[in-house]
Amino acid sequence: SGIRTESVVRTGRTASELRNVASERGVDLIAMSTHDRSGFDRVVLGSVADDLARHANQPVLLVSARALTAHMMDPFVVRDVMVRDVAAVTEDEALTSVVRKLLRRRVSGAPVVNAQGALVGVISEHDLIEWHSRFIAETGRNEALLDPKVYRDRLDTETVRSIMSTDLVSIESDAPLAAAAHLLVEHRLRRLPVTHEGRLVGIITRSDVLGAIERRETG
Repeated sequence: SGIRTESVVRTGRTASELRNVASERGVDLIAMSTHDRSGFDRVVLGSVADDLARHANQPVLLVSARALTAHMMDPFVVRDVMVRDVAAVTEDEALTSVVRKLLRRRVSGAPVVNAQGALVGVISEHDLIEWHSRFIAETGRNEALLDPKVYRDRLDTETVRSIMSTDLVSIESDAPLAAAAHLLVEHRLRRLPVTHEGRLVGIITRSDVLGAIERRETG
């Protein structure tokens, strides 16, 4: 508000065109955000920020997108916005029970804990549907499985441990909320289990993060 701006559209190599425009317009400062790319992404895509910082004739002000997100979410930590009433399941629980829990709670997945309450995995609708598809494929090779009772028995006897994913991502309850937001985006997760000293204490979703942003803006 109150700042006069002008839009310029150019084609070409991004960093080169930005340097050209800056020289042509006699600008005093180049300000831009950076996503802190590294490794393979940086090799393939190049770093516009790095190019400008090294070769521009004007001062360059770089704002870290990740740091900006952290500032926007300050002073929240994960435990401030996480859901404590978690639809968790145990690793020895029957698949029948899991299906009912997910449908009753209207969630698409759940964290898995052992007898001590420690987080050991996650199970999702995808895992359950994949199990169902494998069983159907197996019936095509074994006619004895066509009996519906066999299917029900399998659901009642097979446990979460047999199909859960142990390649899980979690976060500590006292971690900054920005760290949770980063993990949700980086790993394309819908929900993120929250732990304290290894034990499951809650879960945080994308909606929880958005709610925190809204609370900060209106608070």
